[in-house]
Amino acid sequence: MSSISTSATSHPRLAGFLGIEKRESTALGLMVALYFILTAAFVFVQTTAFGLFIDEFGSQNLPFAYISVAVLTSLIAFAYLRLSQRVSFGTAKLINLGFLTLMCLVFWAGLRSPLGHWFIFLLPFWFQTLVGLANLVVWPLSGHIFDLRQAKRLYGPISAGNWLANILGGFVISPILALTGAANLYLLAAVAVAMAVPVLWVILNGPHMHSAAAPLPEKAPSPSRPGPSPLKHPYSRLIFAYTLLWWMAFVFVDNIFLDRAGIQFPTASALAGFIGQQLSVIGIIAIITATFLTSRIISRIGLLAGLIAMPAVVALSVAAIAIGGTLGASNVVLFWTAVVAKTFNLALGFSISLAAGSLLYLPLLGHQRESTHTISEGIVQPVAIGAAGVILLLFNTTLHFNAVGLSYIFLAIAAPWLWVTYRLSRKYPEILSEALRKRSLGENTALMFDCASLGLLQDSLKSPRAGVVLYALNQLEQLGPRVQRKALVQGLPSLLAHPAQEVRSEAMKRVLSLRLQGAAPLLRRRLIEETAPAVYAVLIQALAALGDAESHEQIMNATEAPDRMIRFGAIVGLLMSADGEQIAHATEIITRWVESRDADDRA
Repeated sequence: MSSISTSATSHPRLAGFLGIEKRESTALGLMVALYFILTAAFVFVQTTAFGLFIDEFGSQNLPFAYISVAVLTSLIAFAYLRLSQRVSFGTAKLINLGFLTLMCLVFWAGLRSPLGHWFIFLLPFWFQTLVGLANLVVWPLSGHIFDLRQAKRLYGPISAGNWLANILGGFVISPILALTGAANLYLLAAVAVAMAVPVLWVILNGPHMHSAAAPLPEKAPSPSRPGPSPLKHPYSRLIFAYTLLWWMAFVFVDNIFLDRAGIQFPTASALAGFIGQQLSVIGIIAIITATFLTSRIISRIGLLAGLIAMPAVVALSVAAIAIGGTLGASNVVLFWTAVVAKTFNLALGFSISLAAGSLLYLPLLGHQRESTHTISEGIVQPVAIGAAGVILLLFNTTLHFNAVGLSYIFLAIAAPWLWVTYRLSRKYPEILSEALRKRSLGENTALMFDCASLGLLQDSLKSPRAGVVLYALNQLEQLGPRVQRKALVQGLPSLLAHPAQEVRSEAMKRVLSLRLQGAAPLLRRRLIEETAPAVYAVLIQALAALGDAESHEQIMNATEAPDRMIRFGAIVGLLMSADGEQIAHATEIITRWVESRDADDRA
């Protein structure tokens, strides 16, 4: 899969579209290959885990599997976190993959043994653990290799390795099942994880581990004054509620789908084959959504659209199951409606919802951001799966609710889910505004600013505090020329009149880099008022570079000004202009400087 980066760098247009630089191609290719190989293991396990479980225990006993996920996956994740604090970064990753390989072999042998009944019961737990531990290899490693500016360009192509494996794996699952049987897919999963080990070894020992980003400390230093617990922060509690409801809804959609699929496909092999094909479709939708729609929806419509797209589509699909089942719709209609709900739950959930959800952590301060993220994904997520399992145990196993009855319970979860999503989208600009004032976000905020936070950046250009304005200017610069040009045109009057000369100077530099011809009248007026020589020099340079005819006299006077900084600014501006006469005049002055007896002039 490193061919993605190879083909991109050999085709400049493709590389430009994907934002890949030549020096990044090797590291990117290795990361894509690593994620592709690990996802192949996901596909082998996922396509059989739930099918074998339903075939052996029935879908009504899935709640027990979800409870096992909540307990056992959390324990393994906790053990891995403790291990990572005691060994080096690379050693922890290699042990991780070694453990996954060994356990896949254990499940392969166990499924073929007299204890196969109990191993089948643990298959959903093992799938969730495999995905969680493998992701703890891929994404921390990506953060080790790529800095934050690279991440905004390269994390998308890395994610493509996941979806490409889902697409290709979906097409080959049925033939493999026909040849080997469901249990032998766990041997293939073990082989896939084992193949990832040498790729990981090459990455860990390659020069890219130390060139693109500084290595992270093996053990984070303890803060001298730890911040308040995220559990006490209202915004963090909203994030926890959002994660809890998302994963509870996810489990219910999964159960509704498997209930209908168990009727449609009476054997585990047939169900596994269909799930494999469905993963291919999900992968295609997810790649299209992630590549072409996610950034456009978030940036042009806003965070709420990104967060609510998947819940709204899934809720409408499940509502159709509830209403259709109540009115007596056929099993085939209910099955395909459940397929739609499951497909969009995965395809949109792990593309647009994932990108929008990652925005939610950015406004939090360093300590709270890390703690909130850890609690949300390491604790709340498995607890949500376990809570959904307890509810399903009551309604599905004890009261024997089918997909139609479970759909009504899902809608009861979806209502607060949509409300929390709305509250988060309203609270996010407030928290981001506070963080901007404290200048606490760092460069990674440029990864995913939506239209609401862009408005906050625009407002920050009017702040009387120089640090806030300079921070906003830097963030706007990272978002690209189009966004920066629009914001600068609107904010230039207040920037030119700012009391801090460093703000005025930085504003001029950006006018110069963007060649904002329309800014010339504002610059001319500022020449009359400007008293700081450093800023005056940049003003003259910008007007000369823009070729402003009305400032010609001031520019020529500046070339002979007593202040060397002002003379230098004027000459550089003339050299940057498109006027041949002005360039020639600047060249004459430079020649005179070269021949001067003054050492500073010659320098």
